[in-house]
Amino acid sequence: MDIELRNISKKDFKRAIEFCRIGMNVDYYTNKPFEIYLYSKYFWYMELLRATQIIGAYINGEMVGVLLADMNGEKKAYKSISANIFIKTSELLMGLIFKGGANVYSETNDKMLAEFKGKKSPDGEMNFLAVDPKLNGKGIGTVLLNELSKREKGKLIYLS
Repeated sequence: MDIELRNISKKDFKRAIEFCRIGMNVDYYTNKPFEIYLYSKYFWYMELLRATQIIGAYINGEMVGVLLADMNGEKKAYKSISANIFIKTSELLMGLIFKGGANVYSETNDKMLAEFKGKKSPDGEMNFLAVDPKLNGKGIGTVLLNELSKREKGKLIYLS
C-alpha cells in the first residue's frame, strides 16, 4: 500500500469533515443530520484556518488521512474569507443557543495547554489527526506523524 503525502485539495474537505464527524463521535450528541454536519464542518474549518502545516495522506488518489498542526512563527497554510465568516457565525449562534455550553471543549483544551506551558514551552500544536476509519491500523496515522516529525525536527509539539 503506497501512501502519498501532499497538501490536501479543496475537493477533499467534505471527506475531512466526515472524518471529524466519525472521529469525534458527533452523532452521539445529536441525531439531527444537519446539526451533525454543521458542527463537523465548523470544527474542520476552525482547525484548518489555524494550521501552518496541512499534510494529506492519499492512496490511489483518494484522501485517507489528514494532519493539521499550528507551529509557532510559521505562516498559516490556508486562508478563506468565507470559512472565517462561517466560523464567526457558528460561534455567535452557538453562544446564543447554548449559552456558552458549546465552549467546554475549547475551554478544557485551553486549560490543559496553559498547564503544559507552565512546565514546557512547545513550538506548536497538533490540532487534528484523522484517518479513514475503514483503514485504521494500516499505518496511515504513523506515516502522517512521521512526516510532521520530519518537517519539524527537534521541536516540541503539543497535542491539543
